[in-house]
Amino acid sequence: MADRLETEAASGASPTTAGRRGRRAMRRVVIAYEVVAVVLLGIFLSATAAFADVTVSPTAPPAANALQDLVNWGAYTGALTCLGGAIYGFGKMGLSHKDGNYGATNHGRTVGFMSLAGALGLGVAPTIINTLTGIH
Repeated sequence: MADRLETEAASGASPTTAGRRGRRAMRRVVIAYEVVAVVLLGIFLSATAAFADVTVSPTAPPAANALQDLVNWGAYTGALTCLGGAIYGFGKMGLSHKDGNYGATNHGRTVGFMSLAGALGLGVAPTIINTLTGIH
């Protein structure tokens, strides 16, 4: 105990500051345990509700068409964003290369190719989702 106080005194921390740190750390641990308990309780309650009597019907839920429109608009917006990013990135790459600024050239190339990778991901995502869910 005396060694710890001497070490804290040598480092400039007072015993009360060290005590506050310990109480704060203990408070964080207690809060973490409370959060874990609440999450586990929620999982338990949702699991018991999941075992209730459920009947499945092949009809689409209400507003399914609106949700599909929202997903389509999101994909369209993402495609336009990828196109804009590619134009900006490759334009920056070309102009920076002409000026001799090779750092900006590398940044432009990175932005352009990452935009193309995002567009590729947007194009492949529906095929992957349909394959995984078995929708034909």
